[in-house]
Amino acid sequence: MRYSKGDIKLFFIWLRNGIAFCVTWLLILGILICLINGIEYVPLSALNKMFLFACGGVLIFCIWFSPLPFKKMRFMGRLSGFFASFALYELVSFFLSGLFTLSETTLPLMAAFIGIMLVLYIMCILIDKYVYAKQDVIYTEKLREYQRKREGE
Repeated sequence: MRYSKGDIKLFFIWLRNGIAFCVTWLLILGILICLINGIEYVPLSALNKMFLFACGGVLIFCIWFSPLPFKKMRFMGRLSGFFASFALYELVSFFLSGLFTLSETTLPLMAAFIGIMLVLYIMCILIDKYVYAKQDVIYTEKLREYQRKREGE
């Protein structure tokens, strides 16, 4: 499948903007956490981990939601693929960073993580079902109105 120059450019624009946005917010959160805990500086290793984590998450988002790899896939397919791949990426990142370990003490953390991901996924499904269903009805009404006008001419 050939991609247009505009699609490739859009992908890289999304990637650039997403990395800038995510790194900025993660940096702000990191500084706040250090201030709350009385740490006077943000360690360079933490900054590197935040940057790599943000880059990976943004790349996953851009792959699933840009028009490049999955041009004909519908929103729910993209959303499901994004949540599955992002959850897997987060788990691996959390294990590699030491936030999660294979012990009983991290089971509540993992349960909270899985719960948050499921709640967000269910919210997205509900938004899709109700908001897009409403938009479908409005679109259908406008289309029928247009067809009636065309028949009357």
